[in-house]
Amino acid sequence: MISIALRTDLNISYFKQNILSILSYPDFDSVVICSGYFQENNKYSVTGDEIVKTILANPNFGKISYTIIGGNFGYTFRGVKPDWHNQFDSFLNSLKTNGISFNAFLERRRKWHAKIAIGLQEKTPKVAIIGSSNFTAPAYSENHNTYNVECDIILLLKEKQLENHFNLQSFVTADNPLSPIIANIDFDFNQPDLLERLQAINRELMDGENLEEYTDF
Repeated sequence: MISIALRTDLNISYFKQNILSILSYPDFDSVVICSGYFQENNKYSVTGDEIVKTILANPNFGKISYTIIGGNFGYTFRGVKPDWHNQFDSFLNSLKTNGISFNAFLERRRKWHAKIAIGLQEKTPKVAIIGSSNFTAPAYSENHNTYNVECDIILLLKEKQLENHFNLQSFVTADNPLSPIIANIDFDFNQPDLLERLQAINRELMDGENLEEYTDF
């Protein structure tokens, strides 16, 4: 199943709702979150906008591993980190302070601009969100004074329990032509199946040659 969601409403972030669905799904044993930017400052805390609460409320909290990858920060110069790098540190520290364990990585060139979230079960990716939304107020929040027009694609394996949990159809309204597109993939075309695509995305994301472990926060 595929969903294409264009944000056109201040009060509805499909990105946020699907991220929270990944974080709340009890059968995932691993979650990967990758973003160019994470907003964590005196104007807005993305971890405080239901992320920490949702992770802690998952009935399998403590059994799920989290991998966080950033970001498009630029390099530390003369010991001074760019502001977005400092906010990434604050994001990680917020998770840590709330008792959430994770592994953090940086893209070696500090030019990572991909926005991807993946939920895995027994090392098999079951869902991926790929798109333009960062973990910032204009993209993620539903209570901000402005929003970005973002577009995100959700790839979801056709498994009944997954489909019921994510409930992608609930975002579609017949009288709104800008509501998300929900469709099945036509495999009559000569193309990899959805699981192959999800596995390839996960491999590309976790390529050790592109990442370096990050603990300096």
